[in-house]
Amino acid sequence: MADEKCGTMMLFCSEFCLISKKNALFCTFKAKKYMRRYRQVIRFAFFSLILLGMSICCKASLQPEYYYQWMSLSSEQLLKMGNQYCFNTQAPDSALACYTIVSNRYSKYMSKQQRRDCVRANIGKWYVYFFCFFDYAKSYESLSKAEELSTDMPEAISRIYLNFGAMYQTMAEQGKDQKTLRKALSYYKKCFAVSIKAKSEDFDMAFANIVSVSSDLGELSRIATIRNQYAQLEKQHSSVVRRYALLLYDGNSYLAKRQYAKAETCYRQQEMLVKDDPSRLRYLIFAKINCAKTRRLQGDMAGAGQLLHEALSLAVHSNMKDAELELYDHLAELYALQGDILGENRFRNNYLALKDTLLNYRQLMSVSEMRFVNSMKRVDEQMAQMELRRQRQLLILGVVIGAALLILCFLLVLWRKNKRLREQNKNLYTKTLATLRNEEKERKRCETLEQELSQIKESIPQRKEKYTYNNLSNDDKQILASRILRVMETCGEIYSPEFSLERLSELVGSRYKLVSQVINETCQMNFSTFLNEYRVKEACRQMSDREHYGNLTIEAISQGVGFKSRASFISAFKKFTGLTPSQFLKIADREG
Repeated sequence: MADEKCGTMMLFCSEFCLISKKNALFCTFKAKKYMRRYRQVIRFAFFSLILLGMSICCKASLQPEYYYQWMSLSSEQLLKMGNQYCFNTQAPDSALACYTIVSNRYSKYMSKQQRRDCVRANIGKWYVYFFCFFDYAKSYESLSKAEELSTDMPEAISRIYLNFGAMYQTMAEQGKDQKTLRKALSYYKKCFAVSIKAKSEDFDMAFANIVSVSSDLGELSRIATIRNQYAQLEKQHSSVVRRYALLLYDGNSYLAKRQYAKAETCYRQQEMLVKDDPSRLRYLIFAKINCAKTRRLQGDMAGAGQLLHEALSLAVHSNMKDAELELYDHLAELYALQGDILGENRFRNNYLALKDTLLNYRQLMSVSEMRFVNSMKRVDEQMAQMELRRQRQLLILGVVIGAALLILCFLLVLWRKNKRLREQNKNLYTKTLATLRNEEKERKRCETLEQELSQIKESIPQRKEKYTYNNLSNDDKQILASRILRVMETCGEIYSPEFSLERLSELVGSRYKLVSQVINETCQMNFSTFLNEYRVKEACRQMSDREHYGNLTIEAISQGVGFKSRASFISAFKKFTGLTPSQFLKIADREG
Protein backbone atom coordinates (compact mmCIF):
# COMPACT_ATOMS: atom_id res chain seq x y z
CA MET A 1 0.00 0.00 0.00
CA ALA A 2 2.88 2.33 0.64
CA ASP A 3 4.14 1.64 -2.89
CA GLU A 4 0.70 2.53 -4.23
CA LYS A 5 0.73 5.85 -2.33
CA CYS A 6 4.21 6.61 -3.63
CA GLY A 7 3.20 5.89 -7.22
CA THR A 8 0.13 8.08 -6.99
CA MET A 9 2.13 10.94 -5.53
CA MET A 10 4.74 10.63 -8.28
CA LEU A 11 1.99 10.83 -10.88
CA PHE A 12 0.56 14.00 -9.40
CA CYS A 13 3.96 15.55 -8.89
CA SER A 14 4.77 15.13 -12.56
CA GLU A 15 1.56 16.90 -13.51
CA PHE A 16 2.07 19.76 -11.08
CA CYS A 17 5.68 20.30 -12.14
CA LEU A 18 4.61 20.64 -15.76
CA ILE A 19 1.94 23.20 -14.93
CA SER A 20 4.34 25.20 -12.74
CA LYS A 21 6.91 25.42 -15.52
CA LYS A 22 4.26 26.65 -17.95
CA ASN A 23 2.98 29.28 -15.57
CA ALA A 24 6.53 30.61 -15.06
CA LEU A 25 7.00 30.75 -18.81
CA PHE A 26 3.74 32.60 -19.41
CA CYS A 27 4.47 35.19 -16.73
CA THR A 28 7.79 35.86 -18.41
CA PHE A 29 6.03 36.21 -21.77
CA LYS A 30 3.68 38.76 -20.25
CA ALA A 31 6.63 40.74 -18.92
CA LYS A 32 8.14 40.66 -22.37
CA LYS A 33 4.94 42.06 -23.84
CA TYR A 34 4.94 45.00 -21.40
CA MET A 35 8.62 45.68 -22.03
CA ARG A 36 7.93 45.83 -25.77
CA ARG A 37 5.04 48.24 -25.18
CA TYR A 38 7.13 50.57 -22.99
CA ARG A 39 9.91 50.51 -25.54
CA GLN A 40 7.54 51.70 -28.24
CA VAL A 41 6.27 54.53 -26.03
CA ILE A 42 9.77 55.71 -25.16
CA ARG A 43 10.84 55.50 -28.80
CA PHE A 44 7.87 57.67 -29.76
CA ALA A 45 8.76 60.21 -27.07
CA PHE A 46 12.37 60.28 -28.26
CA PHE A 47 11.51 61.07 -31.85
CA SER A 48 8.85 63.57 -30.73
CA LEU A 49 11.49 65.53 -28.82
CA ILE A 50 13.77 65.55 -31.86
CA LEU A 51 10.96 66.80 -34.09
CA LEU A 52 9.96 69.40 -31.50
CA GLY A 53 13.46 70.81 -31.40
CA MET A 54 13.64 70.93 -35.16
CA SER A 55 10.24 72.58 -35.47
CA ILE A 56 11.12 75.25 -32.88
CA CYS A 57 14.34 76.09 -34.64
CA CYS A 58 12.72 76.09 -38.06
CA LYS A 59 9.84 78.23 -36.88
CA ALA A 60 12.19 80.73 -35.34
CA SER A 61 14.31 80.86 -38.47
CA LEU A 62 11.24 81.54 -40.64
CA GLN A 63 10.10 84.51 -38.56
CA PRO A 64 10.93 87.95 -39.97
CA GLU A 65 14.16 89.03 -38.36
CA TYR A 66 12.90 92.52 -37.72
CA TYR A 67 9.90 91.26 -35.75
CA TYR A 68 11.99 90.65 -32.64
CA GLN A 69 12.99 94.29 -32.33
CA TRP A 70 9.50 95.19 -31.21
CA MET A 71 9.58 92.52 -28.51
CA SER A 72 11.67 94.79 -26.28
CA LEU A 73 9.11 97.61 -26.33
CA SER A 74 6.67 98.08 -23.48
CA SER A 75 3.02 97.19 -23.86
CA GLU A 76 2.03 100.85 -23.60
CA GLN A 77 4.42 101.77 -26.43
CA LEU A 78 3.14 98.94 -28.61
CA LEU A 79 -0.49 99.90 -28.02
CA LYS A 80 0.24 103.53 -29.00
CA MET A 81 2.08 102.33 -32.11
CA GLY A 82 -0.82 100.00 -32.96
CA ASN A 83 -3.37 102.82 -32.67
CA GLN A 84 -1.14 105.06 -34.79
CA TYR A 85 -0.82 102.43 -37.52
CA CYS A 86 -4.52 101.60 -37.38
CA PHE A 87 -6.20 105.01 -37.34
CA ASN A 88 -3.66 107.53 -38.69
CA THR A 89 -1.40 105.80 -41.21
CA GLN A 90 -3.89 103.18 -42.43
CA ALA A 91 -1.47 100.29 -41.90
CA PRO A 92 -3.64 97.63 -40.21
CA ASP A 93 -1.07 94.89 -40.78
CA SER A 94 1.52 96.70 -38.65
CA ALA A 95 -1.16 97.54 -36.10
CA LEU A 96 -2.06 93.86 -35.88
CA ALA A 97 1.58 92.98 -35.20
CA CYS A 98 1.74 95.44 -32.29
CA TYR A 99 -1.52 94.21 -30.78
CA THR A 100 -0.51 90.58 -31.18
CA ILE A 101 2.78 91.04 -29.32
CA VAL A 102 0.94 92.56 -26.35
CA SER A 103 -1.84 89.96 -26.30
CA ASN A 104 0.73 87.13 -26.38
CA ARG A 105 2.29 88.45 -23.19
CA TYR A 106 -0.68 87.28 -21.16
CA SER A 107 0.07 85.26 -18.05
CA LYS A 108 -2.14 84.30 -15.15
CA TYR A 109 0.51 85.78 -12.85
CA MET A 110 0.55 89.27 -14.40
CA SER A 111 -0.77 92.36 -12.66
CA LYS A 112 -4.19 93.87 -13.31
CA GLN A 113 -2.65 96.72 -15.32
CA GLN A 114 -0.77 94.25 -17.51
CA ARG A 115 -3.99 92.27 -17.97
CA ARG A 116 -5.76 95.52 -18.90
CA ASP A 117 -3.15 96.05 -21.62
CA CYS A 118 -3.87 92.55 -22.95
CA VAL A 119 -7.57 93.39 -23.03
CA ARG A 120 -6.88 96.58 -25.00
CA ALA A 121 -4.66 94.62 -27.38
CA ASN A 122 -7.37 92.04 -28.06
CA ILE A 123 -9.91 94.79 -28.67
CA GLY A 124 -7.44 96.32 -31.13
CA LYS A 125 -7.07 92.95 -32.88
CA TRP A 126 -10.84 92.76 -33.09
CA TYR A 127 -10.98 96.16 -34.82
CA VAL A 128 -8.34 95.22 -37.39
CA TYR A 129 -9.85 91.83 -38.14
CA PHE A 130 -13.39 93.18 -38.35
CA PHE A 131 -13.09 96.55 -40.09
CA CYS A 132 -9.88 96.03 -42.08
CA PHE A 133 -9.67 92.33 -42.93
CA PHE A 134 -13.37 91.47 -42.52
CA ASP A 135 -12.48 88.17 -40.88
CA TYR A 136 -15.50 87.70 -38.60
CA ALA A 137 -14.26 84.42 -37.10
CA LYS A 138 -10.96 85.89 -35.85
CA SER A 139 -12.63 89.10 -34.76
CA TYR A 140 -15.06 87.10 -32.63
CA GLU A 141 -12.16 85.08 -31.20
CA SER A 142 -10.23 88.24 -30.24
CA LEU A 143 -13.25 89.89 -28.65
CA SER A 144 -14.15 86.74 -26.71
CA LYS A 145 -10.59 86.62 -25.35
CA ALA A 146 -10.87 90.24 -24.26
CA GLU A 147 -14.17 89.47 -22.50
CA GLU A 148 -12.57 86.52 -20.70
CA LEU A 149 -9.76 88.70 -19.32
CA SER A 150 -11.89 91.66 -18.26
CA THR A 151 -14.41 90.16 -15.83
CA ASP A 152 -13.36 92.67 -13.14
CA MET A 153 -13.04 95.68 -15.51
CA PRO A 154 -16.47 97.32 -16.06
CA GLU A 155 -15.06 100.03 -18.32
CA ALA A 156 -13.60 97.38 -20.62
CA ILE A 157 -16.71 95.19 -20.48
CA SER A 158 -18.87 98.05 -21.75
CA ARG A 159 -16.59 98.58 -24.75
CA ILE A 160 -16.56 94.83 -25.46
CA TYR A 161 -20.37 94.67 -25.39
CA LEU A 162 -20.45 97.66 -27.73
CA ASN A 163 -18.11 95.93 -30.17
CA PHE A 164 -20.10 92.68 -30.02
CA GLY A 165 -23.18 94.69 -30.92
CA ALA A 166 -21.41 96.38 -33.85
CA MET A 167 -20.21 93.01 -35.13
CA TYR A 168 -23.65 91.41 -34.99
CA GLN A 169 -25.29 94.50 -36.48
CA THR A 170 -22.93 94.52 -39.47
CA MET A 171 -23.44 90.82 -40.10
CA ALA A 172 -27.21 91.24 -39.77
CA GLU A 173 -27.28 94.09 -42.30
CA GLN A 174 -25.23 92.13 -44.80
CA GLY A 175 -27.24 88.96 -44.31
CA LYS A 176 -30.67 90.61 -43.86
CA ASP A 177 -31.08 88.59 -40.65
CA GLN A 178 -33.39 90.01 -37.97
CA LYS A 179 -32.41 87.34 -35.42
CA THR A 180 -28.79 88.49 -35.56
CA LEU A 181 -29.97 92.10 -35.44
CA ARG A 182 -31.84 91.42 -32.19
CA LYS A 183 -28.67 89.91 -30.76
CA ALA A 184 -26.88 93.15 -31.64
CA LEU A 185 -29.61 95.12 -29.86
CA SER A 186 -29.20 92.94 -26.77
CA TYR A 187 -25.47 93.71 -26.59
CA TYR A 188 -26.06 97.44 -27.08
CA LYS A 189 -28.49 97.44 -24.15
CA LYS A 190 -25.96 95.56 -22.00
CA CYS A 191 -23.31 98.13 -22.94
CA PHE A 192 -25.65 100.98 -22.05
CA ALA A 193 -26.40 99.55 -18.60
CA VAL A 194 -22.78 98.69 -17.77
CA SER A 195 -21.35 101.98 -19.06
CA ILE A 196 -23.72 104.03 -16.88
CA LYS A 197 -22.59 102.14 -13.78
CA ALA A 198 -18.94 102.36 -14.79
CA LYS A 199 -19.34 106.05 -15.81
CA SER A 200 -17.66 105.41 -19.15
CA GLU A 201 -18.30 107.29 -22.39
CA ASP A 202 -19.60 104.23 -24.23
CA PHE A 203 -23.25 104.88 -23.38
CA ASP A 204 -23.34 107.61 -26.06
CA MET A 205 -22.52 105.22 -28.88
CA ALA A 206 -24.58 102.48 -27.23
CA PHE A 207 -27.69 104.68 -27.20
CA ALA A 208 -27.17 105.82 -30.79
CA ASN A 209 -26.88 102.21 -31.94
CA ILE A 210 -29.91 101.19 -29.84
CA VAL A 211 -31.92 103.84 -31.66
CA SER A 212 -30.63 102.72 -35.07
CA VAL A 213 -31.29 99.00 -34.54
CA SER A 214 -34.66 99.57 -32.87
CA SER A 215 -35.73 101.67 -35.85
CA ASP A 216 -34.69 98.93 -38.28
CA LEU A 217 -36.74 96.45 -36.23
CA GLY A 218 -39.72 98.84 -36.05
CA GLU A 219 -39.53 98.89 -32.26
CA LEU A 220 -38.46 102.47 -31.59
CA SER A 221 -41.39 103.03 -29.23
CA ARG A 222 -40.13 100.28 -26.91
CA ILE A 223 -37.00 102.21 -25.91
CA ALA A 224 -38.77 105.29 -24.52
CA THR A 225 -37.53 104.48 -21.01
CA ILE A 226 -33.94 104.23 -22.22
CA ARG A 227 -34.38 107.53 -24.09
CA ASN A 228 -35.58 109.33 -20.97
CA GLN A 229 -32.74 107.88 -18.93
CA TYR A 230 -30.26 109.01 -21.59
CA ALA A 231 -31.81 112.50 -21.74
CA GLN A 232 -31.18 112.95 -18.01
CA LEU A 233 -27.54 112.08 -18.57
CA GLU A 234 -27.34 114.55 -21.43
CA LYS A 235 -28.40 117.38 -19.11
CA GLN A 236 -25.51 116.59 -16.79
CA HIS A 237 -22.85 115.92 -19.40
CA SER A 238 -23.68 117.46 -22.73
CA SER A 239 -21.50 116.56 -25.69
CA VAL A 240 -21.60 116.42 -29.48
CA VAL A 241 -22.17 112.67 -29.52
CA ARG A 242 -25.04 112.91 -27.01
CA ARG A 243 -26.78 115.67 -28.98
CA TYR A 244 -26.22 113.62 -32.15
CA ALA A 245 -27.79 110.54 -30.56
CA LEU A 246 -30.87 112.43 -29.29
CA LEU A 247 -31.36 114.01 -32.73
CA LEU A 248 -31.17 110.52 -34.21
CA TYR A 249 -33.92 109.33 -31.88
CA ASP A 250 -36.11 112.34 -32.69
CA GLY A 251 -35.50 112.03 -36.43
CA ASN A 252 -36.31 108.32 -36.47
CA SER A 253 -39.43 108.98 -34.39
CA TYR A 254 -40.65 111.58 -36.91
CA LEU A 255 -39.78 109.21 -39.73
CA ALA A 256 -41.87 106.44 -38.18
CA LYS A 257 -44.80 108.91 -37.96
CA ARG A 258 -44.24 109.92 -41.64
CA GLN A 259 -43.37 113.46 -40.64
CA TYR A 260 -40.58 113.55 -43.19
CA ALA A 261 -39.82 117.26 -43.09
CA LYS A 262 -39.30 117.23 -39.31
CA ALA A 263 -37.20 114.11 -39.60
CA GLU A 264 -34.99 115.73 -42.26
CA THR A 265 -34.52 118.77 -40.02
CA CYS A 266 -33.15 116.53 -37.27
CA TYR A 267 -30.79 114.78 -39.65
CA ARG A 268 -29.56 118.13 -41.07
CA GLN A 269 -28.79 119.25 -37.52
CA GLN A 270 -26.75 116.05 -37.11
CA GLU A 271 -24.71 117.01 -40.18
CA MET A 272 -24.01 120.46 -38.80
CA LEU A 273 -22.77 118.97 -35.50
CA VAL A 274 -20.10 116.71 -37.05
CA LYS A 275 -19.26 118.14 -40.50
CA ASP A 276 -16.14 119.96 -39.29
CA ASP A 277 -14.81 117.07 -37.14
CA PRO A 278 -12.69 114.55 -39.15
CA SER A 279 -12.92 112.04 -36.31
CA ARG A 280 -16.73 112.00 -36.70
CA LEU A 281 -16.72 111.21 -40.41
CA ARG A 282 -18.73 108.00 -39.96
CA TYR A 283 -21.43 110.01 -38.12
CA LEU A 284 -21.57 112.43 -41.05
CA ILE A 285 -21.97 109.62 -43.58
CA PHE A 286 -24.91 108.04 -41.78
CA ALA A 287 -26.55 111.44 -41.23
CA LYS A 288 -26.48 111.96 -45.02
CA ILE A 289 -27.92 108.46 -45.54
CA ASN A 290 -30.83 109.31 -43.22
CA CYS A 291 -31.40 112.62 -45.02
CA ALA A 292 -31.44 110.80 -48.34
CA LYS A 293 -34.04 108.39 -46.94
CA THR A 294 -36.37 111.31 -46.05
CA ARG A 295 -35.86 112.88 -49.49
CA ARG A 296 -36.72 109.60 -51.20
CA LEU A 297 -39.86 109.16 -49.10
CA GLN A 298 -40.93 112.72 -50.08
CA GLY A 299 -40.44 111.86 -53.75
CA ASP A 300 -37.24 113.89 -54.26
CA MET A 301 -35.21 111.16 -55.98
CA ALA A 302 -32.61 113.59 -57.35
CA GLY A 303 -31.95 115.08 -53.91
CA ALA A 304 -31.73 111.62 -52.36
CA GLY A 305 -29.27 110.52 -55.04
CA GLN A 306 -27.09 113.58 -54.51
CA LEU A 307 -26.87 112.96 -50.76
CA LEU A 308 -26.05 109.28 -51.26
CA HIS A 309 -23.30 110.11 -53.77
CA GLU A 310 -21.82 112.64 -51.31
CA ALA A 311 -21.80 109.99 -48.59
CA LEU A 312 -20.29 107.44 -50.98
CA SER A 313 -17.47 109.82 -51.85
CA LEU A 314 -16.68 110.28 -48.16
CA ALA A 315 -16.75 106.52 -47.52
CA VAL A 316 -14.45 105.74 -50.47
CA HIS A 317 -12.04 108.54 -49.54
CA SER A 318 -11.83 107.33 -45.90
CA ASN A 319 -11.70 103.61 -46.85
CA MET A 320 -14.83 102.73 -44.86
CA LYS A 321 -15.68 99.53 -46.70
CA ASP A 322 -18.72 98.68 -44.55
CA ALA A 323 -20.29 102.11 -45.19
CA GLU A 324 -19.36 101.90 -48.88
CA LEU A 325 -21.10 98.53 -49.12
CA GLU A 326 -24.28 99.90 -47.53
CA LEU A 327 -24.29 102.93 -49.85
CA TYR A 328 -24.04 100.75 -52.96
CA ASP A 329 -27.11 98.92 -51.72
CA HIS A 330 -29.02 102.17 -51.11
CA LEU A 331 -28.10 103.56 -54.54
CA ALA A 332 -29.11 100.36 -56.31
CA GLU A 333 -32.48 100.49 -54.53
CA LEU A 334 -32.91 104.17 -55.42
CA TYR A 335 -32.23 103.63 -59.14
CA ALA A 336 -34.58 100.66 -59.11
CA LEU A 337 -37.39 102.87 -57.80
CA GLN A 338 -36.65 105.34 -60.62
CA GLY A 339 -36.78 102.58 -63.21
CA ASP A 340 -33.14 103.15 -64.19
CA ILE A 341 -32.09 99.57 -64.89
CA LEU A 342 -28.56 100.49 -65.98
CA GLY A 343 -27.93 102.49 -62.82
CA GLU A 344 -29.41 99.76 -60.66
CA ASN A 345 -27.24 97.08 -62.28
CA ARG A 346 -24.10 99.23 -62.01
CA PHE A 347 -24.42 99.77 -58.26
CA ARG A 348 -25.70 96.24 -57.65
CA ASN A 349 -22.60 94.89 -59.36
CA ASN A 350 -20.43 97.24 -57.32
CA TYR A 351 -22.15 95.94 -54.18
CA LEU A 352 -21.56 92.29 -55.08
CA ALA A 353 -17.95 92.88 -56.18
CA LEU A 354 -17.09 94.70 -52.96
CA LYS A 355 -18.82 92.05 -50.87
CA ASP A 356 -16.81 89.31 -52.58
CA THR A 357 -13.62 91.27 -51.99
CA LEU A 358 -14.39 91.74 -48.33
CA LEU A 359 -15.08 88.05 -47.89
CA ASN A 360 -11.85 87.08 -49.65
CA TYR A 361 -9.72 87.13 -46.52
CA ARG A 362 -6.71 85.42 -48.00
CA GLN A 363 -6.28 88.01 -50.70
CA LEU A 364 -6.49 90.82 -48.19
CA MET A 365 -4.00 89.16 -45.89
CA SER A 366 -1.57 88.66 -48.75
CA VAL A 367 -1.56 92.37 -49.54
CA SER A 368 -1.41 93.25 -45.88
CA GLU A 369 1.54 90.98 -45.29
CA MET A 370 3.51 92.82 -47.96
CA ARG A 371 2.85 96.16 -46.27
CA PHE A 372 3.62 94.61 -42.92
CA VAL A 373 7.05 93.43 -44.08
CA ASN A 374 7.96 96.79 -45.55
CA SER A 375 6.94 98.55 -42.37
CA MET A 376 8.76 96.24 -39.98
CA LYS A 377 12.07 96.34 -41.87
CA ARG A 378 12.57 99.92 -40.76
CA VAL A 379 12.98 98.99 -37.11
CA ASP A 380 16.38 99.67 -35.52
CA GLU A 381 18.75 97.36 -33.60
CA GLN A 382 17.78 94.36 -35.64
CA MET A 383 21.10 92.55 -35.37
CA ALA A 384 21.09 92.51 -31.58
CA GLN A 385 17.72 90.85 -31.53
CA MET A 386 18.84 88.32 -34.13
CA GLU A 387 21.72 87.30 -31.91
CA LEU A 388 19.40 86.92 -28.96
CA ARG A 389 17.18 84.72 -31.07
CA ARG A 390 20.12 82.50 -32.07
CA GLN A 391 21.09 82.06 -28.43
CA ARG A 392 17.56 81.01 -27.58
CA GLN A 393 17.55 78.53 -30.44
CA LEU A 394 20.84 77.00 -29.30
CA LEU A 395 19.57 76.72 -25.73
CA ILE A 396 16.38 74.99 -26.82
CA LEU A 397 18.26 72.72 -29.19
CA GLY A 398 20.76 71.81 -26.46
CA VAL A 399 17.96 70.91 -24.06
CA VAL A 400 16.25 68.80 -26.71
CA ILE A 401 19.47 66.99 -27.67
CA GLY A 402 20.30 66.35 -24.00
CA ALA A 403 16.87 64.89 -23.39
CA ALA A 404 17.20 62.80 -26.54
CA LEU A 405 20.57 61.40 -25.40
CA LEU A 406 19.15 60.49 -22.00
CA ILE A 407 16.27 58.68 -23.65
CA LEU A 408 18.69 56.94 -26.01
CA CYS A 409 20.79 55.69 -23.10
CA PHE A 410 17.68 54.47 -21.34
CA LEU A 411 16.56 52.67 -24.48
CA LEU A 412 19.98 51.00 -24.77
CA VAL A 413 19.78 49.68 -21.21
CA LEU A 414 16.20 48.57 -21.79
CA TRP A 415 17.20 46.80 -25.02
CA ARG A 416 19.97 44.85 -23.27
CA LYS A 417 17.61 43.76 -20.51
CA ASN A 418 15.01 42.84 -23.09
CA LYS A 419 17.58 40.80 -25.00
CA ARG A 420 18.42 38.74 -21.91
CA LEU A 421 14.72 38.32 -21.27
CA ARG A 422 14.15 37.01 -24.79
CA GLU A 423 16.91 34.46 -24.31
CA GLN A 424 15.38 33.29 -21.04
CA ASN A 425 11.96 33.02 -22.66
CA LYS A 426 13.36 30.97 -25.51
CA ASN A 427 15.05 28.53 -23.12
CA LEU A 428 11.87 28.16 -21.09
CA TYR A 429 9.80 27.58 -24.19
CA THR A 430 12.25 24.92 -25.43
CA LYS A 431 12.16 23.12 -22.07
CA THR A 432 8.37 23.23 -22.09
CA LEU A 433 8.19 21.66 -25.53
CA ALA A 434 10.61 18.95 -24.40
CA THR A 435 8.40 18.26 -21.40
CA LEU A 436 5.34 17.97 -23.65
CA ARG A 437 7.18 15.48 -25.91
CA ASN A 438 8.26 13.35 -22.96
CA GLU A 439 4.79 13.30 -21.49
CA GLU A 440 3.85 10.12 -23.36
CA LYS A 441 6.83 8.30 -21.86
CA GLU A 442 5.84 9.54 -18.42
CA ARG A 443 2.28 8.36 -18.97
CA LYS A 444 3.44 4.85 -19.96
CA ARG A 445 5.64 4.64 -16.88
CA CYS A 446 2.66 5.61 -14.72
CA GLU A 447 0.53 2.96 -16.38
CA THR A 448 3.14 0.29 -15.62
CA LEU A 449 3.28 1.46 -12.04
CA GLU A 450 -0.50 1.29 -11.85
CA GLN A 451 -0.54 -2.29 -13.06
CA GLU A 452 2.02 -3.33 -10.47
CA LEU A 453 0.08 -1.61 -7.73
CA SER A 454 -3.12 -3.34 -8.83
CA GLN A 455 -1.44 -6.75 -8.62
CA ILE A 456 -0.30 -5.98 -5.11
CA LYS A 457 -3.81 -4.83 -4.20
CA GLU A 458 -5.35 -8.08 -5.51
CA SER A 459 -3.23 -10.13 -3.14
CA ILE A 460 -4.70 -8.30 -0.20
CA PRO A 461 -8.16 -9.28 1.01
CA GLN A 462 -10.72 -6.76 -0.14
CA ARG A 463 -14.01 -5.63 1.29
CA LYS A 464 -17.02 -7.08 -0.46
CA GLU A 465 -18.61 -3.67 -1.11
CA LYS A 466 -16.08 -1.14 -2.38
CA TYR A 467 -16.92 2.54 -2.49
CA THR A 468 -20.33 1.87 -0.91
CA TYR A 469 -20.12 4.89 1.34
CA ASN A 470 -18.73 8.32 0.88
CA ASN A 471 -16.20 7.95 3.68
CA LEU A 472 -13.55 6.31 1.49
CA SER A 473 -10.29 5.16 2.98
CA ASN A 474 -7.07 6.79 1.85
CA ASP A 475 -6.09 3.64 -0.03
CA ASP A 476 -9.40 3.61 -1.91
CA LYS A 477 -9.03 7.28 -2.76
CA GLN A 478 -5.54 6.75 -4.16
CA ILE A 479 -6.66 3.80 -6.30
CA LEU A 480 -9.66 5.73 -7.61
CA ALA A 481 -7.47 8.82 -8.23
CA SER A 482 -5.00 6.78 -10.26
CA ARG A 483 -7.81 5.34 -12.36
CA ILE A 484 -9.18 8.83 -12.99
CA LEU A 485 -5.75 10.09 -14.07
CA ARG A 486 -5.28 7.09 -16.35
CA VAL A 487 -8.58 7.82 -18.10
CA MET A 488 -7.79 11.52 -18.41
CA GLU A 489 -4.35 10.80 -19.86
CA THR A 490 -5.30 7.98 -22.27
CA CYS A 491 -8.93 8.39 -23.24
CA GLY A 492 -9.61 10.67 -26.19
CA GLU A 493 -13.25 10.80 -25.22
CA ILE A 494 -12.49 13.62 -22.76
CA TYR A 495 -12.14 15.97 -25.74
CA SER A 496 -15.77 15.44 -26.68
CA PRO A 497 -18.06 18.38 -25.83
CA GLU A 498 -20.53 15.87 -24.33
CA PHE A 499 -18.01 14.35 -21.93
CA SER A 500 -19.36 14.58 -18.35
CA LEU A 501 -18.71 13.52 -14.79
CA GLU A 502 -21.19 10.67 -15.21
CA ARG A 503 -19.27 9.34 -18.21
CA LEU A 504 -15.97 9.57 -16.33
CA SER A 505 -17.58 7.59 -13.47
CA GLU A 506 -18.58 4.86 -15.92
CA LEU A 507 -15.04 4.67 -17.32
CA VAL A 508 -13.42 4.31 -13.88
CA GLY A 509 -16.18 1.96 -12.60
CA SER A 510 -17.39 4.05 -9.70
CA ARG A 511 -20.23 6.31 -8.69
CA TYR A 512 -20.06 9.95 -9.93
CA LYS A 513 -20.35 11.32 -6.35
CA LEU A 514 -17.23 9.38 -5.32
CA VAL A 515 -15.37 10.50 -8.42
CA SER A 516 -16.30 14.11 -7.73
CA GLN A 517 -15.16 13.74 -4.11
CA VAL A 518 -11.78 12.32 -5.08
CA ILE A 519 -11.18 15.08 -7.66
CA ASN A 520 -12.10 17.80 -5.17
CA GLU A 521 -9.99 16.39 -2.32
CA THR A 522 -6.99 15.23 -4.36
CA CYS A 523 -6.71 18.00 -6.99
CA GLN A 524 -8.33 20.84 -5.01
CA MET A 525 -10.65 21.69 -7.92
CA ASN A 526 -14.07 20.78 -9.27
CA PHE A 527 -14.66 18.47 -12.22
CA SER A 528 -15.19 21.29 -14.75
CA THR A 529 -11.89 22.97 -13.90
CA PHE A 530 -10.14 19.56 -13.81
CA LEU A 531 -11.44 18.68 -17.27
CA ASN A 532 -10.59 22.12 -18.74
CA GLU A 533 -6.99 21.73 -17.51
CA TYR A 534 -6.48 18.60 -19.62
CA ARG A 535 -8.20 20.17 -22.60
CA VAL A 536 -6.00 23.25 -22.37
CA LYS A 537 -2.88 21.04 -22.15
CA GLU A 538 -3.91 19.29 -25.32
CA ALA A 539 -4.55 22.64 -27.00
CA CYS A 540 -1.02 23.72 -26.03
CA ARG A 541 0.42 20.56 -27.59
CA GLN A 542 -1.42 21.18 -30.84
CA MET A 543 -0.47 24.85 -30.99
CA SER A 544 3.18 23.97 -30.39
CA ASP A 545 3.13 21.33 -33.15
CA ARG A 546 2.83 23.66 -36.14
CA GLU A 547 3.89 20.89 -38.53
CA HIS A 548 0.72 18.83 -37.95
CA TYR A 549 -1.71 21.44 -36.66
CA GLY A 550 -0.44 24.61 -38.36
CA ASN A 551 -3.47 24.73 -40.65
CA LEU A 552 -5.93 24.85 -37.75
CA THR A 553 -7.41 28.06 -36.42
CA ILE A 554 -7.82 28.80 -32.75
CA GLU A 555 -11.53 28.16 -33.04
CA ALA A 556 -10.91 24.78 -34.68
CA ILE A 557 -8.46 23.78 -31.95
CA SER A 558 -10.89 24.86 -29.22
CA GLN A 559 -13.67 22.78 -30.75
CA GLY A 560 -11.30 19.83 -31.23
CA VAL A 561 -10.43 19.67 -27.53
CA GLY A 562 -14.08 19.89 -26.43
CA PHE A 563 -14.89 23.56 -25.81
CA LYS A 564 -18.32 24.57 -26.98
CA SER A 565 -17.54 28.26 -27.49
CA ARG A 566 -14.52 30.39 -28.30
CA ALA A 567 -15.17 32.60 -25.27
CA SER A 568 -15.10 29.69 -22.80
CA PHE A 569 -11.92 28.37 -24.42
CA ILE A 570 -10.13 31.71 -24.15
CA SER A 571 -11.25 32.10 -20.52
CA ALA A 572 -10.03 28.64 -19.54
CA PHE A 573 -6.80 28.96 -21.53
CA LYS A 574 -5.90 32.26 -19.91
CA LYS A 575 -6.81 30.91 -16.45
CA PHE A 576 -4.36 27.98 -16.72
CA THR A 577 -1.58 29.58 -18.79
CA GLY A 578 -1.72 33.32 -18.14
CA LEU A 579 -1.88 34.01 -21.89
CA THR A 580 -4.61 34.16 -24.47
CA PRO A 581 -4.54 31.48 -27.21
CA SER A 582 -3.56 34.07 -29.83
CA GLN A 583 -0.56 35.22 -27.75
CA PHE A 584 0.60 31.64 -27.23
CA LEU A 585 0.17 30.89 -30.95
CA LYS A 586 2.27 33.88 -31.96
CA ILE A 587 5.13 32.69 -29.73
CA ALA A 588 4.85 29.19 -31.17
CA ASP A 589 4.97 30.55 -34.74
CA ARG A 590 7.99 32.71 -33.97
CA GLU A 591 9.95 30.04 -32.12
CA GLY A 592 8.80 27.09 -34.21
